[in-house]
Amino acid sequence: MSGTVRNRWARLLVRGEEQAQQSLDPLAHLTKWFDPKRLTVDLSAAHNFVELGFARVVQMIEASSLSEEEKAEARGRANLKLNAQIASLRALKDGNYNLSNTGRDERLHSVLTNIKRELRSFIQFDGQFLVTLDIKSSQPYFFTKLMRKRFYSASAKDRLGFKSLVAKPTHKGRAPHPPSTTTSPPSLNSVTLSGCLLMPEKHTVATSEIFKISWNEGFYKHFARLVAPSPLKKEAEEAAVAAAKRDTMFLLFDSQPRKFSSAQYKAFKRHFPCEAEVLSFISRLGVNLPVLLQRLESRVILEHVTKRVAAELPDAVMLTVHDSILTTPGFSADVEQIMASELASLMHVQPGISADAHTSHSELGKLQAFAQGIFTNTFETIRKRKGISYAQYQRDAPMLQVLPKHDGVTLFSARYYDSCLEPLYDEDLY
Repeated sequence: MSGTVRNRWARLLVRGEEQAQQSLDPLAHLTKWFDPKRLTVDLSAAHNFVELGFARVVQMIEASSLSEEEKAEARGRANLKLNAQIASLRALKDGNYNLSNTGRDERLHSVLTNIKRELRSFIQFDGQFLVTLDIKSSQPYFFTKLMRKRFYSASAKDRLGFKSLVAKPTHKGRAPHPPSTTTSPPSLNSVTLSGCLLMPEKHTVATSEIFKISWNEGFYKHFARLVAPSPLKKEAEEAAVAAAKRDTMFLLFDSQPRKFSSAQYKAFKRHFPCEAEVLSFISRLGVNLPVLLQRLESRVILEHVTKRVAAELPDAVMLTVHDSILTTPGFSADVEQIMASELASLMHVQPGISADAHTSHSELGKLQAFAQGIFTNTFETIRKRKGISYAQYQRDAPMLQVLPKHDGVTLFSARYYDSCLEPLYDEDLY
């Protein structure tokens, strides 16, 4: 590499670091909590949990309908996923937080956003376990904003309005990418609003199904009950809700026009005709709906909810994972109350908020859900794989290729047992 190219590359790196810092400056009320002396992780216990989870994932893979070739691929992929979790936990332990707010989604990304929910039990702040405050059915909840006529007529200065959300970012540190797939943000002056949005807003709110939902239960349960051919029995409800969530994510996040001829869209349109109309309208505008919703969510959470919490409860710990706020038990009730109040004020819809306490007593109870999530994700993608194979990465356990150490002590052990299993590893191999 020539000196000129090297110097240019160095200048680009410096500029990138400056832009990254500029984008984080307005979020000092959040970034200040990433303190290695206060934010800690029990890495050894987390590693044990991951090892046991991996053993259960392997059991599920072996019992599945996958071919032997696909099982090898699945084991390799699962191993890499769990290695990534351990790597993220180690980064957290070392204070490598990877804070970033320069993406087109405008979210605050950190090492925490890469760590699975079930592993939060091993993370503490000032020696206290964390509580996650989640907006129930958050993406459908933020979609309610798109159902209001005033959302589209708001001034470009209104950061929660359509014109601002689809415009190119102008403040420093932002990536210059609008969420629109067109070369410039769409102009509503040249586009006829969807028929539903031509109605007075009061009429739309009164007749649209999405505004009749109890958000304490959430959108997915409501949708599952609507599409069920008969009243759902308790044992079937969980699977039906999971299917409703998958279908909703497909409708909101799939960018292909094919979704508008899918069975999922037809079922959605039957029960949510106005919402389906708005979904189609946004697509015709050429707007990237996932980015639009993510920007709306990030502005609501980062610029409004957390700033109000910081103003009213300056000592309240706040670690965000997109639409969620992690805090300590002593502040959770007050933070939840402010969160609900501010969301209702901005969205004009009372949210549902769940509080999940990540205590050491809940760790083993989450092991099956952790393993099931890894397996389900792996199983769903395994037959879609193209190109490079990951089968070569299958191992007896995560991190065999890089043994993690802390204070000179190797954290991996070959002697883990599950009460329902035979010994997982042969001690003589090590």
